Amino acid sequence: MLVLGLCLGLVGMLQAQPRQAPTLRAVRLTGSLELDGHVEEAVWQQAPAATEFWQREPHDGQPATERTEVRVLYDDAALYVAFVCYDREPDRILRRLARRDRVVPADWVGVLIDSYRDRKTAFAFLVNAAGTKADFLILNDGNDEDFNWDALWEARVAMRPDGWSAEFRIPFTALRFSQADTLR
Repeated sequence: MLVLGLCLGLVGMLQAQPRQAPTLRAVRLTGSLELDGHVEEAVWQQAPAATEFWQREPHDGQPATERTEVRVLYDDAALYVAFVCYDREPDRILRRLARRDRVVPADWVGVLIDSYRDRKTAFAFLVNAAGTKADFLILNDGNDEDFNWDALWEARVAMRPDGWSAEFRIPFTALRFSQADTLR
């Protein structure tokens, strides 16, 4: 079972864990993409996959027990993130519906975006295997979460015989960027 694999790994980075977060190279999306959770379009295969993840719970710092692949695309309007979460026991995947922003016990994936590049704040986007979405701000050096923040973004999930998968579309308008990064 994958429980917040990528998301918690990146939270760990924000909390000064000794490991480095995986680096992903995003590939420009030139055509269209059907956001259906299946991660089957050929364009996803053009993006290199991050596969080296570690646990936060239940065994902090240990290698992930299940294989996960994460790929990133972008276009002029949005960032696209795909997760393929393999599971040796797919019938044990926790698929629990809940209201938005209720992080209930379930299998979750997510991404944190530190668009200010300050390692103190981040925008968090999560979805569980049932399709429940959560988004929040991480503040105060990773010690506080603000679930009152809501963004307009999309996520779809799909079950697979060998696990589950998810696709995110996060519009750039949902993020904030440092003024130092803007071109004049």
